[in-house]
Amino acid sequence: MGWFTINLPKNLFSLSKKLTNLMVKYLTAGYDYHDALKFSLTMIRKIYDYANNNGKPIYLMFSGGKDSLVLLDLVCSAVPARNVKVIFIEVTGNTHDKNIQYVYRIVLNHYKVPMKNFIHLLNRKYDFFERVTKWGWPHIRRLWCMNVFKRYIIAKFFKNSYPNEPPLVFVGTKISDSPLRKKRLLVNGPICLLRNCPFIMNRQYYTRLKILYPSWFKKILVAEKLVKKGAPFLIGKKKIYLKELILNPKDKT
Repeated sequence: MGWFTINLPKNLFSLSKKLTNLMVKYLTAGYDYHDALKFSLTMIRKIYDYANNNGKPIYLMFSGGKDSLVLLDLVCSAVPARNVKVIFIEVTGNTHDKNIQYVYRIVLNHYKVPMKNFIHLLNRKYDFFERVTKWGWPHIRRLWCMNVFKRYIIAKFFKNSYPNEPPLVFVGTKISDSPLRKKRLLVNGPICLLRNCPFIMNRQYYTRLKILYPSWFKKILVAEKLVKKGAPFLIGKKKIYLKELILNPKDKT
């Protein structure tokens, strides 16, 4: 749950392992929803109390997606919203205006997080689709998108704001999305290094995008025509180009 927290202090590592033992119970056996919810809130409070008692800042990453929304709701249920600090990272050129408006409305209006605690970051040097034409489409083996538009930006922010030691960061991700993520969680505990790629690689997602947001779909199509190197648009059991989505929208990867 903490980003860039690799070498954990002894007492924080101990807390992480204790929480791991409790999490194993919920991951390996049947459990009641209300018990699981209670455990999640308890875990958040314990981490927050540790940070608060040790003068360690704590932030929450919010993209507007359903996973980060669940986490935001849990954190704001566990601790006062006035104490919650939220970071939203806009992927320059690849974040819809409606997404940005939604994030502001949810964080500031619905959950009442103070404006001073809301941080909107973005990479002003590069545009996502301009980089695609030069570096190729990002995929699981080429996470330049994560480095350029997320990790470098947040690392710079934390280095400037906290030069001595980075803060703890709540990140909402599902362990069911990746066997490796589940393994890391069970080995390192919930307070560990988490990574993710912000670019969706799902064929059916883009067939819906073509119908709902044709102008946005066109941006992707234009970029694919201009791309000079790197992988095709999607990689599943086989390589897939965006034009194939148009020709065979019912095919599955």
